[in-house]
Amino acid sequence: MTKGLEILNDFFDKIYVITLKRSPERQQKVNKHFANVHFEFFFGVDKMDLDMDQLVQTNVYDPVLAKKKHRNNKEMFLGQVACSLSHRELYKEILAKGYQHVLIMEDDFVPADINMNVLASVTKELPPDWELVYFGYYHNENISFKMKMDQLYYRTLSFFKMIKWTANQVSRLYPRPFSTHLQKAGFHNTTHAYAVSARALPKLIETQTPVIFCADTLLTDLVLNDQLNAFITKPKIFDQEIFMEGGSKVSYITD
Repeated sequence: MTKGLEILNDFFDKIYVITLKRSPERQQKVNKHFANVHFEFFFGVDKMDLDMDQLVQTNVYDPVLAKKKHRNNKEMFLGQVACSLSHRELYKEILAKGYQHVLIMEDDFVPADINMNVLASVTKELPPDWELVYFGYYHNENISFKMKMDQLYYRTLSFFKMIKWTANQVSRLYPRPFSTHLQKAGFHNTTHAYAVSARALPKLIETQTPVIFCADTLLTDLVLNDQLNAFITKPKIFDQEIFMEGGSKVSYITD
């Protein structure tokens, strides 16, 4: 149990934790972490129940467009499609039920070792028109001089159309200052802890129908194209177990 997380229920209409029916051990950990938080498990799509050929034939997944959209021209594998479907189906449920502000977690989150009073500040600093907030993320957390030089290099490559990113997308790769505990989001990985507002849902669903992005790449694509008013918390509130020392390395996407 982590003290201080109960404030999440004061800000969000609903809190969902995406899990699979074959993941009872993860659900036990979630119950421990969220002992003081009101939440609901959302049972997602299991890759064990999917057939890639059928997904393509029924246009649930479009491998041609997925490869075109991927910056390294890669198609998605079955576990990634299942994960993306899980998030998309949850977006549909949130939209249907009329929730305005929702926190979405994956079942391998771990509360970060920080002062949870930060949460109160984060909710106060968010502007009324926010659409996406990363409460947990990896990649581009702290911007170094080398990363700034890389950004200049990417701008050159984009000018000569040697990469898929446009100059405007490159300009949004890294987080930018906003407030004491918030930054404008850039290019970040993972979807183990993020919040969405109702106005973001139609964009998320439409862009991911058919499935053409990994769950986190969907968010990144909309952020880099300036289609979401998106933020990251500073510091991040949640880590992901697979990236932590001593944490479980089991992945239901790749294993």
